[in-house]
Amino acid sequence: MSHFFIIDTNVVVAGLLTAHADSPVARILDGMLGAAFPFVVSEALLAEYRAVLVRPRLCKLHGLSSAEVDAILTDLARHAIVLAPISTAATPSLRIRAISFFGICSPPGQIWCWSPATNCCCKLRPCSSG
Repeated sequence: MSHFFIIDTNVVVAGLLTAHADSPVARILDGMLGAAFPFVVSEALLAEYRAVLVRPRLCKLHGLSSAEVDAILTDLARHAIVLAPISTAATPSLRIRAISFFGICSPPGQIWCWSPATNCCCKLRPCSSG
């Protein structure tokens, strides 16, 4: 069975803010940027990453411009498995197993991610190249 990771916004933020390159959050962010492990994102999660990272108080701490934040998020998305959202009404028989703030829903032969925050399921699919 393959394992996919969903990285919380706090981990991404802390990875950018830490002064210690060997800290767990820095290693996770570096791993995401280097495609060292399989992780998933959705457009909503990327938007949340961005909304938090461009807050004026955090911009003062990390020193990145909005364009630099966007470049980092583009790199993250390039290495991620991007989730395509669907309505939970279309998938009433999904089995949901909680994993931190998210869960994996697994109809036979498919992998899905469910977010209680949006009450939405997303089917895992590799991001398209190009």
